[in-house]
Amino acid sequence: MNIHPQIILKDSVPEFVVLPYQEYKDLLDVAEKQEDINAIKEFQAGNQLTIPLSIIQHITDGEHPVRALRKWRKIPQTKLANETGITRQYLCQIENKQRKGNAKVLKKIASILQVDVDLLII
Repeated sequence: MNIHPQIILKDSVPEFVVLPYQEYKDLLDVAEKQEDINAIKEFQAGNQLTIPLSIIQHITDGEHPVRALRKWRKIPQTKLANETGITRQYLCQIENKQRKGNAKVLKKIASILQVDVDLLII
């Protein structure tokens, strides 16, 4: 890539750079491609959670995220309730959308399910 900048000085110190518009657009394209490359590398390194599309579809179809993610992780309701420190009935009420669950409970559930708590807030 060939860049032809015009540098504008203020008190003999570079203050602004002016580029032809097409060169500016080319630089933006290069930066965007680099962001994509970095995102792919991070994904390949396994640093991001991936949730199967079928689970996302269950959630978008109205199933409570806690229930969908619990089933995906193959954790029985009783076990999740015990590890969270709540009753199975309370967990059942959350999954049936009868209760919302407080922030502390949802945070603990998210930790056990190994997901971001934002996924559980509906």
